[in-house]
Amino acid sequence: MLKRICVTALALIGAAFWTSAINAEEAAPEPLIELVGSLSGSELKAVGHALHSSKLDLNESSLHVESTGPDPYCHFTKGFPAGKYRMVIHFNQNIDSVGKWEMFWATAQYGYHYGASARSGDPSLVNGVPQVYIDFDASPEVKTFRLDPPDRLGDWDISKIELFRRTDNPIVMSEKKSFTDKAQFVLENKSDAPVTAVVSSSTNPTKSTEVFAPGEKKTFVVPGSGMYYQVLTLTVETACGFKPYTIAGCSIDLNVNADGWKELATSQGVWKFAPESKGNVAAFFKNDESTLCAVLISSAPLTSDKVQMNVDGAALTLTPADNSTPLPDVTLFVMGEMTNASFPGIEMLEKGEQSSSKRSVETPKYYRVRPPKDWVTQTTMLIITDRCRASLRWNDAERQPEFAVPDFVGGTEAGGRMGLYNDPTGTGYISIVIDSTDWVSAILEDVKAVYGDLPDVPAPPRTSEQQAEFCREAFQTKLRNENGWGHCVEPRWGRAWFADLASCDWRLSKGEIDYADKQFVPAGGHVTNPSIFFVTGQAQRYLDLYGPGVRNLVNKAKENPAFPYYGKYDRTHWEHEALGLIARNAATVLEFAYTTGDKAALDAGLAMLEKAKRFTVPRGAQTWEMPLHTPDPLAGAYAIKAFVRAYELTGNKEYLAHARKWAIIGIPYVYLRPVGDVEKSQMAGSLYATIGVYGATNWNEPFWIGRPVQWIGTVYAYDLLFLAPYDNSVDWKKLSRGILVSAQYQQYPDGEFKGTLPDSIYPRIENRMQWNINPSALMYIQWKLDGVQENLTAIANEKYCVASPFAMTFVSENEVRFDVPSWMTGKPFQALVNGQIRDVVGGENLKLE
Repeated sequence: MLKRICVTALALIGAAFWTSAINAEEAAPEPLIELVGSLSGSELKAVGHALHSSKLDLNESSLHVESTGPDPYCHFTKGFPAGKYRMVIHFNQNIDSVGKWEMFWATAQYGYHYGASARSGDPSLVNGVPQVYIDFDASPEVKTFRLDPPDRLGDWDISKIELFRRTDNPIVMSEKKSFTDKAQFVLENKSDAPVTAVVSSSTNPTKSTEVFAPGEKKTFVVPGSGMYYQVLTLTVETACGFKPYTIAGCSIDLNVNADGWKELATSQGVWKFAPESKGNVAAFFKNDESTLCAVLISSAPLTSDKVQMNVDGAALTLTPADNSTPLPDVTLFVMGEMTNASFPGIEMLEKGEQSSSKRSVETPKYYRVRPPKDWVTQTTMLIITDRCRASLRWNDAERQPEFAVPDFVGGTEAGGRMGLYNDPTGTGYISIVIDSTDWVSAILEDVKAVYGDLPDVPAPPRTSEQQAEFCREAFQTKLRNENGWGHCVEPRWGRAWFADLASCDWRLSKGEIDYADKQFVPAGGHVTNPSIFFVTGQAQRYLDLYGPGVRNLVNKAKENPAFPYYGKYDRTHWEHEALGLIARNAATVLEFAYTTGDKAALDAGLAMLEKAKRFTVPRGAQTWEMPLHTPDPLAGAYAIKAFVRAYELTGNKEYLAHARKWAIIGIPYVYLRPVGDVEKSQMAGSLYATIGVYGATNWNEPFWIGRPVQWIGTVYAYDLLFLAPYDNSVDWKKLSRGILVSAQYQQYPDGEFKGTLPDSIYPRIENRMQWNINPSALMYIQWKLDGVQENLTAIANEKYCVASPFAMTFVSENEVRFDVPSWMTGKPFQALVNGQIRDVVGGENLKLE
């Protein structure tokens, strides 16, 4: 049940929160609401400041807010005590375009940085005046607040902003039961005063007025209407004056043996459609006809001539009977206990979890049952229970999806609920699949069913040569000073001679820059690359710097190869272990084993991967700011690389299967449909953009759902290319290239940050957000896709393991040929042979004995 709220009077003690309070009768947009404080247009002007892509002007008695670019917002130097609030924003003119407003607020906890936010609903008319309201819980005391108008060009005239105190509704549901022919609800008055409530139901709209004594409970029975399956609702409106709230139960009476049921067989079982006179209901039973797997409710008769139905294998596909008839709204109830579920871009769940939980998001945005459509990365939804796999697929991105696990929205006994609503065109399809496919295979099947061999990759914004020069300019100007490079442009990112960046810049310059006098250090980029040590005579430094770190991980793995996390970000997860905690360490030690032949590193890495095999949802790769619980595709990216290296070092194909598993589980984090305006989506890089996590930093802000973080996608794209030679279940190179091209469009094309990659984007409005990251990962992906050796690599036979920054071939058991580019001919570099340093000259073979 979703609690509604009421607004109560608040005595003003000492200084008023806002100084221009007016009388309650004049201020109340609805009966019996008492105003706490108000700011008129002139007062808003006095305390407001336009900060970004906006202008503030006083227009008669209104505050004129003009949006001049993407992401407009205004800062107000007003505060108020901690508490639960409703802010109401009034306009003195109609709004041309509907959009959401956001409010951010700062507390002492965050200094003057905004640490929390809430979002409005759609604007509504009250006495002919447009308004939006924003509910939020502020704690501790609010120092300042910020308003963000809808993120589009336009202007608004705000006549006033009102602030109300908010409390929880005193009438709550304390018990709910479902029967075959009715639902029963118990309502309770939780307050210490009498409360009057108006009650009605879905089958009896007549309103009855009920008076609840303090602490009193009352029972209400909602009878069924004879339909075979329906959600019965009870609507409660208190004298608080705001909109009523609805609580729901479920009445189930399938009675599939009654006359008139129609059947449609599939390869997995049978759909049984109720007669039209009994409602728009279908039920799916397994082939044994004793196990109910799913129930489908439609807003129009499924057995009529308005909807065409086709069965192909396990899929039931609904299409309009003609192009002028929209498809009905549908709700699919999936029976049984959920074991895994995926709503691409929004949710990724495993057994025991509930969707729209606060484990990763604690602001009001945690509730994402019907999210904005452009948050959804792929038009598929998937729930697997102990009874079946159920997928809902559609091809019209304008349809509104709904997702709840378990069905806490309808209050049914279903393990999950998926729905599609508001068909605007009548030309789409809805496909429902009920079978017994496993979790990973189901994700892959859904992708292929809707997107085939993946969407065509847009033409890149630059040729390979232009892209290389574009990135090199960023390395030589924006990112570098006399001390080396920064991970990002901003000064807070210290400069050093980072190996990941030097290795990229060295290849971009085709070896023209002499870095022999620099003391390189590990890291710097999101893709590890120590090649620079081997072309500057510093291979020993590589062993001295990387070796101790690997040995430290090897020793820690002896204590616990799962590397459990204990700290601030574990409080909402049910355990201290996660894939990301293991996979990055496993990839590090196995890469060292791959290049040096180090047996201890190999054994430790394999022990880590044994611990990693049990996970089904990637989490825990970003615990510097993200809750351990938050679904995190970076964890899966590290796992791909680690498991591929394990396969290459052992030949055990089980490791390859696990790499494939994490590659497939990563696909829902990638936008396989454009976001927003299709004509602009290529410019914004939204097709093949990648969601960073399904949650929020510090459980709060920034909120990352619907906001691509492409640097994470580039790590995933790069690691997919290690799997590509061994697996063709997906065109991994195409997926990698799509992510790369999206990143290239997201790079700053000019200006102060030209060539760098923003930390994130708002794809609908093409707004790039700091920090501004070096483009080394993009070049490593491009080179790898183009067949150019980009990193340290290794080959091995029965006697030797040889590693170098260039591709190699055994010409005999004891001799290696190096495939060096023409600009390296005659130039010295170093290689490792069984972990020992050997000097080499470009263009010459190396005798291993």
